[in-house]
Amino acid sequence: MTRAWVRFPLSAQDSYGLLVRSYETMDSLFNFEKLEVYKRTVNFVNQVYKITKLWSRDLSFSLTDQFRRASLSIALNIAEGASRTKPEFKRFITISRGSAHECIPILEIAEKQGIINKKRKEELREEIIIISKMLSKLKNSIRIS
Repeated sequence: MTRAWVRFPLSAQDSYGLLVRSYETMDSLFNFEKLEVYKRTVNFVNQVYKITKLWSRDLSFSLTDQFRRASLSIALNIAEGASRTKPEFKRFITISRGSAHECIPILEIAEKQGIINKKRKEELREEIIIISKMLSKLKNSIRIS
Protein backbone atom coordinates (compact mmCIF):
# COMPACT_ATOMS: atom_id res chain seq x y z
CA MET A 1 0.00 0.00 0.00
CA THR A 2 1.46 3.36 -1.05
CA ARG A 3 1.20 6.32 1.26
CA ALA A 4 1.67 9.94 0.30
CA TRP A 5 3.05 12.36 2.83
CA VAL A 6 2.11 15.99 2.42
CA ARG A 7 4.23 18.62 4.14
CA PHE A 8 3.16 22.16 4.94
CA PRO A 9 4.72 25.22 6.58
CA LEU A 10 3.92 25.35 10.30
CA SER A 11 4.35 29.11 10.37
CA ALA A 12 5.77 31.85 8.19
CA GLN A 13 9.11 31.57 10.00
CA ASP A 14 9.22 27.79 10.14
CA SER A 15 10.62 25.68 7.32
CA TYR A 16 8.39 22.68 6.65
CA GLY A 17 6.52 20.66 9.22
CA LEU A 18 5.34 17.13 9.63
CA LEU A 19 2.60 14.98 8.20
CA VAL A 20 -0.64 16.68 7.23
CA ARG A 21 -2.55 13.81 5.76
CA SER A 22 -1.88 10.40 4.35
CA TYR A 23 -3.79 8.75 1.54
CA GLU A 24 -4.36 5.05 1.07
CA THR A 25 -3.09 5.26 -2.49
CA MET A 26 -1.89 8.10 -4.66
CA ASP A 27 -4.51 7.41 -7.32
CA SER A 28 -7.29 8.01 -4.80
CA LEU A 29 -6.21 11.63 -4.84
CA PHE A 30 -7.81 12.43 -8.21
CA ASN A 31 -11.13 10.74 -8.99
CA PHE A 32 -11.20 11.90 -12.62
CA GLU A 33 -8.30 9.53 -13.35
CA LYS A 34 -10.69 6.64 -12.74
CA LEU A 35 -13.11 7.80 -15.45
CA GLU A 36 -13.00 5.64 -18.57
CA VAL A 37 -13.65 8.67 -20.75
CA TYR A 38 -10.60 10.40 -19.26
CA LYS A 39 -8.40 7.35 -19.87
CA ARG A 40 -9.68 7.04 -23.43
CA THR A 41 -9.09 10.73 -24.04
CA VAL A 42 -5.49 10.53 -22.82
CA ASN A 43 -4.92 7.66 -25.25
CA PHE A 44 -6.47 9.75 -28.02
CA VAL A 45 -4.18 12.70 -27.20
CA ASN A 46 -1.18 10.37 -27.39
CA GLN A 47 -2.35 9.16 -30.82
CA VAL A 48 -2.68 12.76 -32.00
CA TYR A 49 0.83 13.63 -30.84
CA LYS A 50 2.30 10.55 -32.57
CA ILE A 51 0.49 11.31 -35.83
CA THR A 52 1.29 15.02 -35.88
CA LYS A 53 5.01 14.36 -35.28
CA LEU A 54 5.03 13.00 -38.82
CA TRP A 55 3.32 16.05 -40.34
CA SER A 56 5.22 18.67 -42.31
CA ARG A 57 6.83 21.57 -40.48
CA ASP A 58 4.76 23.89 -42.68
CA LEU A 59 1.71 22.78 -40.72
CA SER A 60 3.25 23.15 -37.26
CA PHE A 61 1.62 26.51 -36.52
CA SER A 62 -1.74 25.69 -37.99
CA LEU A 63 -3.26 22.22 -38.20
CA THR A 64 -0.69 20.45 -36.03
CA ASP A 65 -0.87 22.95 -33.20
CA GLN A 66 -4.65 23.27 -33.36
CA PHE A 67 -5.19 19.49 -33.43
CA ARG A 68 -2.90 19.01 -30.44
CA ARG A 69 -4.53 21.81 -28.47
CA ALA A 70 -8.08 20.65 -29.23
CA SER A 71 -7.38 17.04 -28.27
CA LEU A 72 -5.49 18.04 -25.14
CA SER A 73 -8.30 20.39 -24.15
CA ILE A 74 -10.70 17.42 -23.92
CA ALA A 75 -8.64 15.78 -21.16
CA LEU A 76 -7.72 19.02 -19.41
CA ASN A 77 -11.33 20.15 -19.12
CA ILE A 78 -12.36 16.81 -17.63
CA ALA A 79 -9.59 17.14 -15.05
CA GLU A 80 -10.26 20.78 -14.19
CA GLY A 81 -14.02 20.33 -14.11
CA ALA A 82 -13.74 17.42 -11.70
CA SER A 83 -12.21 19.80 -9.16
CA ARG A 84 -15.20 22.11 -9.27
CA THR A 85 -18.84 22.03 -8.22
CA LYS A 86 -21.28 19.73 -10.01
CA PRO A 87 -22.79 22.52 -12.17
CA GLU A 88 -19.31 23.70 -13.12
CA PHE A 89 -18.21 20.14 -13.89
CA LYS A 90 -21.14 19.81 -16.29
CA ARG A 91 -20.05 23.04 -18.00
CA PHE A 92 -16.46 21.77 -18.31
CA ILE A 93 -17.72 18.54 -19.85
CA THR A 94 -19.64 20.63 -22.39
CA ILE A 95 -16.40 22.44 -23.21
CA SER A 96 -14.64 19.06 -23.56
CA ARG A 97 -17.29 17.95 -26.07
CA GLY A 98 -16.76 21.16 -28.01
CA SER A 99 -13.04 20.44 -28.19
CA ALA A 100 -13.77 16.90 -29.38
CA HIS A 101 -16.01 18.27 -32.12
CA GLU A 102 -13.26 20.74 -33.08
CA CYS A 103 -11.07 17.76 -34.01
CA ILE A 104 -13.49 16.63 -36.75
CA PRO A 105 -12.87 19.44 -39.26
CA ILE A 106 -9.13 19.19 -38.61
CA LEU A 107 -9.28 15.54 -39.66
CA GLU A 108 -11.35 16.44 -42.74
CA ILE A 109 -8.85 19.11 -43.79
CA ALA A 110 -5.88 16.82 -43.09
CA GLU A 111 -7.37 14.16 -45.35
CA LYS A 112 -8.15 16.65 -48.12
CA GLN A 113 -4.58 17.97 -47.90
CA GLY A 114 -3.23 14.42 -48.24
CA ILE A 115 -1.68 14.44 -44.77
CA ILE A 116 -3.60 11.40 -43.55
CA ASN A 117 -5.37 8.67 -45.45
CA LYS A 118 -9.11 8.03 -45.33
CA LYS A 119 -8.76 4.88 -43.20
CA ARG A 120 -6.75 6.68 -40.48
CA LYS A 121 -9.12 9.64 -40.56
CA GLU A 122 -12.10 7.33 -40.05
CA GLU A 123 -10.40 5.52 -37.14
CA LEU A 124 -9.70 8.82 -35.36
CA ARG A 125 -13.16 10.14 -36.19
CA GLU A 126 -14.74 7.02 -34.67
CA GLU A 127 -12.68 7.51 -31.51
CA ILE A 128 -13.86 11.12 -31.25
CA ILE A 129 -17.47 10.01 -31.65
CA ILE A 130 -17.07 7.46 -28.86
CA ILE A 131 -15.43 10.04 -26.57
CA SER A 132 -18.16 12.56 -27.35
CA LYS A 133 -20.89 10.05 -26.49
CA MET A 134 -19.11 9.09 -23.26
CA LEU A 135 -18.87 12.78 -22.29
CA SER A 136 -22.60 13.20 -22.93
CA LYS A 137 -23.39 10.21 -20.73
CA LEU A 138 -21.07 11.50 -18.01
CA LYS A 139 -22.72 14.93 -18.13
CA ASN A 140 -26.20 13.41 -17.94
CA SER A 141 -25.18 11.23 -14.99
CA ILE A 142 -24.24 14.23 -12.82
CA ARG A 143 -27.18 14.99 -10.57
CA ILE A 144 -27.41 18.48 -9.13
CA SER A 145 -29.40 18.56 -5.92
